[in-house]
Amino acid sequence: LPLIGLLSLFIYNKNNNKYWPWILASICSTVAILFKPIALLPTFFILIYWLIYNYKINKNKLDLSKKILTIITFSLLTAFVSLAYFIFNNAFNSFWQQVIVFNSYYAAQMTQYIPSMFFDYMKRFWNVWWLLILITPLAFYFKPKKYLFYSTLIIISLFTIFSSPIGHYYLLMIPFWLLLISGVITKILNKIKVNNEWQRIFFTLTMVIILSTMILPIQEQYFLNPVNLNIWLYGTNNPFYESQIIADKINKISQPSDKIFIAGSEPQIYYYSQRLSVSKFDITYPFIVNTPV
Repeated sequence: LPLIGLLSLFIYNKNNNKYWPWILASICSTVAILFKPIALLPTFFILIYWLIYNYKINKNKLDLSKKILTIITFSLLTAFVSLAYFIFNNAFNSFWQQVIVFNSYYAAQMTQYIPSMFFDYMKRFWNVWWLLILITPLAFYFKPKKYLFYSTLIIISLFTIFSSPIGHYYLLMIPFWLLLISGVITKILNKIKVNNEWQRIFFTLTMVIILSTMILPIQEQYFLNPVNLNIWLYGTNNPFYESQIIADKINKISQPSDKIFIAGSEPQIYYYSQRLSVSKFDITYPFIVNTPV
């Protein structure tokens, strides 16, 4: 949502010379990156594109400098407020070690999935969104508004996610892709010389066809209970549905004040059992990837 907020601020305020959109953009950008670092490249691109766009209109270097300073200032303030709990509780060093140092090593080992995950993503996208893939190249023919801007964001997002086997990261590119597709469809419908009523009919039919091609391949999931949906999504190699069963067993054989250690990367069990970890390593990735640990 913060990334979408940043994009919305740019779309609706790109010609606004006041500073409040830049303040809000700084806040949205920082929150987006702190929430998910994979938002870093798209966020930087939007801000840089916006600054360049604004400078081309105003031709004012001083104003450009002030806006850059505004972004830096309010980004740092937002980061400080977000991390204040750790700072004032003498936990920032631990935060830095676990969030920054460990994650840098964690991200580095993801290169082992290049380029295999790229082809895996492409296969998944084609199986479900083949019609969207076929429509996408039409953007370079019909040239809807900001088609190069959205195309670049799609490429940046895809470059960010294809090195990771974490399936839901594809969500990063979806808003930009849908905006591009919507622009193409709008351009096509505008070229059809019919009255407004027929145009609405064509638009509705187009949406029904596109949504049908996206929903039908995965329609099974909408009729599964939570356990079977979990198996459908993750298979039996990642039996997340067993976490609650394990947590219930932990509750029976331990006291609420007891601390436990889960010898695996399943921190949800701590939550389900309402037990604290005996170690700061509530996941075991630091022990199995190449880190200073």
